[in-house]
Amino acid sequence: MLCNELFEHEQDLELAFREIARVLRPGGRLLATCPLA
Repeated sequence: MLCNELFEHEQDLELAFREIARVLRPGGRLLATCPLA
């Protein structure tokens, strides 16, 4: 799963990560980027 500059816009990070964990297949990977500025 690729999340490109998404997390800084989320209101509830815990919920976002729970949903990602729910939909990822076993052994799946998350690649996330966040801006530095």
